[in-house]
Amino acid sequence: MPARMTPAQKAASAQRRNAAKVVMNRNAVTEAELGIADGLYEMAVSILAEASNLAPRDPEKAAERGVPMMADTGTIGVWWHGLQVHGAMAGRPRDTKAKGGQMVKTGKDEVVMVVGFTSPLAHLQELGTIKMNAHPFLIPALNRQIPSTAEHVVPAMGKRVRGSSDEEKFWAALDAEQKARPKP
Repeated sequence: MPARMTPAQKAASAQRRNAAKVVMNRNAVTEAELGIADGLYEMAVSILAEASNLAPRDPEKAAERGVPMMADTGTIGVWWHGLQVHGAMAGRPRDTKAKGGQMVKTGKDEVVMVVGFTSPLAHLQELGTIKMNAHPFLIPALNRQIPSTAEHVVPAMGKRVRGSSDEEKFWAALDAEQKARPKP
């Protein structure tokens, strides 16, 4: 007859079983995170295109000031684990105080998307001043794209993780992988 387990032994046994269930495939996690970055880049391209259409276009003023039109100064960047993986945030100097000269600091498991305009007047146009009302173009474009985040991110994750853009195949493959793992 087996000896009875003490409460501490039962807790340790349950903890081992739970730990075995939580083991992750690091490569799949990395690919999934990069899939999120790919999806956010696609979303950023959509946001930038819409914001550029809404941004002011006045070729005479631009020529007079010797600067490009505000609508033509849009830029995108996506960072993952502190590394820029998409886009080129051109027109803005890198922060030399940041480690490695990176423009955006991210945490260990963060993906960050930046969409902006490098025109020195873009923030004034977007937010307004004491003497001028706001004429937003970037915030409305962002607000229209937020509901479609999953439409951009899920297919990109599927392509990265399993080479498929079909959401159902993606989740079925993850479920199959978990069932196929040997139980300890």
